[in-house]
Amino acid sequence: MAFSLRFAPPLGLALVLAASAGLAWATGADVIQARREGMKTMKSDVRILSEMIEGQGVVDPQTAARSARSLGEAARAIPGLFPEGSARPPSTARLAVWADWAQFTDLARQLSDAAEDLERAAVNGSFEDASDAFVRVTRSCRNCHRAFKED
Repeated sequence: MAFSLRFAPPLGLALVLAASAGLAWATGADVIQARREGMKTMKSDVRILSEMIEGQGVVDPQTAARSARSLGEAARAIPGLFPEGSARPPSTARLAVWADWAQFTDLARQLSDAAEDLERAAVNGSFEDASDAFVRVTRSCRNCHRAFKED
């Protein structure tokens, strides 16, 4: 049986409608919970990496790479977790997120880039490169929270 493109337009419309429904869901109260959970995951990843970098735990390159990968994935998801109009309680996001969207997304990109470098350093077994990338990770987090998070 030959593949037919006559079903492509209705299928395309169905996919667009499904994506729109997902976006509508994401703009509800659940998006605030999703980003809070994402931040908790990133905090856990940073804690694991910090203990290794600071010599407080066993240095395990596979665990470090896994945590760095998780951190990078979460960083790439950040902009999508801040749709317009989601600055209501219990969110601690400042309105500056949307007023200075370019800086906000740039900081998320910097975090993602640093996490990728950290993952690569862990895989390659380069403690010095991992330490340098970890400093960039924590700097990105700190700069973003200072500018865009209520205390």
